[in-house]
Amino acid sequence: MDESILPACLSREDDAAMKILSVVGARPQFIKAAAMSRVMRATRGLREVLVHTGQHYDRSMPAVFFRELQIPRPDRNLGIGSGTHGAQTGRMLEALERAISSEKSDWVLVYGDTNSTLVGALAAAKLKIPVARVEAGLRSDNRAMPEEINRVVADHASDLLFAPTRAAVANLLRKGIARRKIVRVGDIMYDAALYYGEKAERTSRVLPKLALAGREYVLATVHRAENTDDGRRLHAIFGALRRLAREMPLGVMSKIRVLHVPEMFGGNPPQHARAEREVGLESWCVSFRKSYFDYRCDEILWEDPGRIVTTEIRRWRLLRRAVRDYDDIHFNAGTPVLPKRVDREPHQNSQARGLASRLYNLYAAAVEFRDLAWLPQAGKAIFVTYQGDDARQGEFCRRHFKISPADEVEPGYYSTESDERKRREFALFDCYADGIFALNPDLLHVLLKRARFLPYASIDPREWRPAARSSVRTRPLVIHAPSHRGVKGTRYIMEAVARLKAEGVNFEFTLVEGLSNAQARALSETADLLVDQLLTGWYGAVAVEMMALGKPVVCYLREDDLKFIDSRMRADPRAHT
Repeated sequence: MDESILPACLSREDDAAMKILSVVGARPQFIKAAAMSRVMRATRGLREVLVHTGQHYDRSMPAVFFRELQIPRPDRNLGIGSGTHGAQTGRMLEALERAISSEKSDWVLVYGDTNSTLVGALAAAKLKIPVARVEAGLRSDNRAMPEEINRVVADHASDLLFAPTRAAVANLLRKGIARRKIVRVGDIMYDAALYYGEKAERTSRVLPKLALAGREYVLATVHRAENTDDGRRLHAIFGALRRLAREMPLGVMSKIRVLHVPEMFGGNPPQHARAEREVGLESWCVSFRKSYFDYRCDEILWEDPGRIVTTEIRRWRLLRRAVRDYDDIHFNAGTPVLPKRVDREPHQNSQARGLASRLYNLYAAAVEFRDLAWLPQAGKAIFVTYQGDDARQGEFCRRHFKISPADEVEPGYYSTESDERKRREFALFDCYADGIFALNPDLLHVLLKRARFLPYASIDPREWRPAARSSVRTRPLVIHAPSHRGVKGTRYIMEAVARLKAEGVNFEFTLVEGLSNAQARALSETADLLVDQLLTGWYGAVAVEMMALGKPVVCYLREDDLKFIDSRMRADPRAHT
């Protein structure tokens, strides 16, 4: 490197070690920082302080990640966590400003294009500390990507820009950045690949295990949401990989093992597990209790709950299995495996009374949600899906929705306390979950912005097909199947039915309650119309079943909630006829 092109402030006139504060916030940045740290920490006259913002919760990374990649542990962990871009950036800026000020560093070094990169550059610039940026000048020219905004701002806030390519240098010059600030140094991830590649050749046994040693092969990573969330793109990617596999080996890692726990509301989790098995995953669904709808499930943990001690032993054994046997743990209904300080245990209507209940809650208080921290430490990925009232908040509904179930349910069903408890639980899952989903779009008003809508997948369409009528019904049959009358708006449906019958409209009406899924299906197959919920703004699992049978469904869709769902689901079907 030609030192004459570097800013004069890069060196010190005294003999004190130059302090460089490195800012990281995500796993890839740790790998980049490791390449630089090895050099800086071996260079006389340099002292590095590694600050982790906590943007991607790397406190949960397993120790093997640091040990095998020889990554230094952070000197400071700010523990910022997730949130909206604005909220996360604001908290990070405040905390990082304090860290930089207290460390009295000579330079701040930032990597890549995350929010941590942006904030590190901004905080240092406002404190008049010079900023060096690794991977400067890279552009996608797509301002819809948050990373692109971070790249542009961080480049202009930096005093020394390490550009990996000639194109990156050209991008910086084109944007008016002075040539004296730019140094083309090559790709730091290439340096990392060379270093770890040599290390892997000495220690890894993956290639011999896959019979790929000494052969050319293809390794593909497919993880960006722009690809994985678009079925057409994903299909095209795997089509290309199949074509490549005809020319050279395509290395495929072992099957991902997925565990769905511990609830199976609406039959969604067990059907997910069955569908995942069909595409090659080793997926299994365990529910605490058998559903009174009698949905098929791979395993019921508390088939015969028995005594409290027995149920808790089974609970802990399930958690041990999750750690030992699975890669991804998918929590359903926002419920962890370990107990919560609420009466949701299998023994809540029997033994857990009075003193026993208080003792149980003391035990639950000591362990609740600890599994969310332990599982990532064991290298497991965590996902959570919310169904409906496990996330819906009464006060929010009253304030923001003209139509909602908030005032139709019994007192205490939604309360200030339950709303606050749900928000606390959201925050815990947000700290540890790799993905957060909601089956009802209205929940995305209260869940954090990274949560995504997930359509109901409670049935296999091959098992639910329209059947030919054996006879013509003289009077149409209308059914309504409330899982909770207040939430579904049953009162209004019953009033409408009574009014229509009083007006002489000739039809049959059946209220479907207390039936198993198989019994309800038999009735659905003879019905002509389902009236589903009228208050929550979406439809439920029974509606999915009826639509699969080719039957019409009436429900209330809240216009403002439709922005959360895929555009293809929002499309007017008349546009395709």
